Amino acid sequence: MDAKSKRQVAEKILRLVSPNLAAHGFDRKKSAFWVQRQPHRLNFFHIHLFRFGPQFRVHCGIRVLNDPFEAEALNGIDSDNFRTYDLSFADDPGAMDRCSRAIARFCTDKGVPWFAKWSDTSALVHDTASPLLPDQRKALADALQGRENPQVVQASERLFNVARRSID
Repeated sequence: MDAKSKRQVAEKILRLVSPNLAAHGFDRKKSAFWVQRQPHRLNFFHIHLFRFGPQFRVHCGIRVLNDPFEAEALNGIDSDNFRTYDLSFADDPGAMDRCSRAIARFCTDKGVPWFAKWSDTSALVHDTASPLLPDQRKALADALQGRENPQVVQASERLFNVARRSID
């Protein structure tokens, strides 16, 4: 499969995955990112298309909105750690359907529970097993104590192409 065909087939698969992720509150915000807004953070799936062949990897991540880091940090689990999900594909409807179901199954079986495990912001800040780096933990702790930087939050929202939160 040539590169252009691979990208076209991959896009068809990602369109098949989107309703499954939307059912869990994750909306496609960028070509390869599905985002769920939570207080002071964004939970996200990044679905990476490999260059070497027709295959994906799914990453989970948590973005602290108050984090000034200028890129998306893939700080969670990923599908490579679970060999039971075949995320390869071919240019035929059956293969595309199988791949989209495998992506959705990984997100539902592994990703959603991982996000639930880290739904407690206190654990994200204080638990030694937290996926957040020390700077991210401090940014979240600051936000929880009312010390969010509005410009940093807006930059995070732009980075993930999410709408600004409403002012209460």
